[in-house]
Amino acid sequence: MNSMRVIKNFYTKEECMQLRNHPDNVWKSAESRSLSGKVSSGNWRNADIANRIPTRQKDVFAEIIRFNLANHDLQLNGKLESNINRYGVGNYFKQHYDMILDDTTYTLKECRKISVSIQLSDPSEYEGGRLIIKGKEAPIEQGDMTIFHSLTSHKVTEVTKGIRYSMNIFAYGDFTL
Repeated sequence: MNSMRVIKNFYTKEECMQLRNHPDNVWKSAESRSLSGKVSSGNWRNADIANRIPTRQKDVFAEIIRFNLANHDLQLNGKLESNINRYGVGNYFKQHYDMILDDTTYTLKECRKISVSIQLSDPSEYEGGRLIIKGKEAPIEQGDMTIFHSLTSHKVTEVTKGIRYSMNIFAYGDFTL
């Protein structure tokens, strides 16, 4: 069983640029929910976020299904949540898990099961801002997709130069482990 799967060049440079420069992107300060359920911005996660549907959504979901069947066999319900993250100088996301463990947050009693990160920036555009999953650095080439279980510990190190863009996608299922 692999804790993560990497798909090189999943998106083209053009697809990456279209997503991060989409005219409908509305950037807001990202918020995080602590284990106590408290929502805050700026202390655990310091970045901007814009809601955006992934390009080639069917292809994204097919890769999620392939990873899930090969590694976890979790029950997914077909719902995807996605956004673009913009990390400028000084921005970061401390060690965390993507699975929301408070099932009262959703009326359908569902949670994130599989997480996806797609690198939208060329690595020459920024410094720092590395996605670290279980102590291993994820690929930084533009267009690379990394898939992992939502209970996998990960973080984004502080950006020290430029701006890093990435797309996060979460596949949901019923609130069961």
